[in-house]
Amino acid sequence: GQDSSVFVKLLKQAKDAEAPQKKKAEVDIFGYTKDWEKISREFRESHNYTCEECGITIEDPFDRQFIQVHHKNGDKTDNNPKNLKCLCINCHANVDSTHKKNFNRGANAILLDDFKRKYNKIENKQ
Repeated sequence: GQDSSVFVKLLKQAKDAEAPQKKKAEVDIFGYTKDWEKISREFRESHNYTCEECGITIEDPFDRQFIQVHHKNGDKTDNNPKNLKCLCINCHANVDSTHKKNFNRGANAILLDDFKRKYNKIENKQ
């Protein structure tokens, strides 16, 4: 009764006291940090909108959405440059099975098709 509820309350307080060390970033509905747009743009600019995998460079400012920033460890809140990789949408779509699935539907699939049509990218033969 009384003892366990006090214990639970103490556990919760201890857990809350630990929380500040593991600073939880404020994220959008997709799990990206609020400043992700800016970080992504600056990272892509610093890599001259060039894919670190296949080497394609996108020079047309209207096509810059074809160059994306990938989180190597899968944690969208870890924006340490060591965790980021500049990839064209085709290389990004082929990172792993999760990415293949995500780029197979919705807006990503449309963008990927546009990219392949415009830049004659052929499917990775794997």
